[in-house]
Amino acid sequence: MNLVIFTCNLSAFLVIATADCPEKVFKRIPLKDSLFSNYLHFYADVTVKMCAEKCVETSTCASFSYIQTGITKCYIFQDRVWPGLNQTYQQHMVTYWLLAETCPLGYTYNISLNVCYKVFTNQLQWLDAMNLCEEEGGYLYLGNTMERFQIIQNLEASYNDIVHIGGTGRDTLWSWLDGSEITNSLWYPGEPTNFEGETCAGIIYRDNIRQALDQSCTAVRKFVCEIPTRFA
Repeated sequence: MNLVIFTCNLSAFLVIATADCPEKVFKRIPLKDSLFSNYLHFYADVTVKMCAEKCVETSTCASFSYIQTGITKCYIFQDRVWPGLNQTYQQHMVTYWLLAETCPLGYTYNISLNVCYKVFTNQLQWLDAMNLCEEEGGYLYLGNTMERFQIIQNLEASYNDIVHIGGTGRDTLWSWLDGSEITNSLWYPGEPTNFEGETCAGIIYRDNIRQALDQSCTAVRKFVCEIPTRFA
């Protein structure tokens, strides 16, 4: 395939270029030490670059996980894996997501944050909303920085109710879908309550501000999808 690999800050990004197709960019996400059971392919004794190559060769690959110590192992996935799926503890496992080349028509692109998102006003349960976002090429929106959270704050008044976003957890262990922690500053006071097994995250509008809360995953809500992109 005449594969040429450019590695730019290996801890964060992998850029794969070939003579036959446009370059592919993978981003390492905070999620670690997690092995998911729904992999398409498995390879042993490979480098992280070779693992990325295997993902590029698999037309449906959207993410891969890699053990970088001992006997190296590579797992190829059809979707971008996230906390809450079928997973077991696997020390030293790291995960990369494939980034989309552009922000598609119908989505809004924030150039300063490189965020591509869309608000859906039809109401679905959390997992159904997540599945729709995956069909769109993304996932439920990550509010994992104050700047990204501000985008949700600025939703129009017609969205002044609870909206599904991309976070899961229980008790005090909550994370965004990329594995980064949902920090205390983003929760509404008293949240998460962990009432009756509420394990999916939402955004609620109270006191003229939007903040995170835990909610039932079967609650029917509007939602925000995000597609991770290299650039607009």
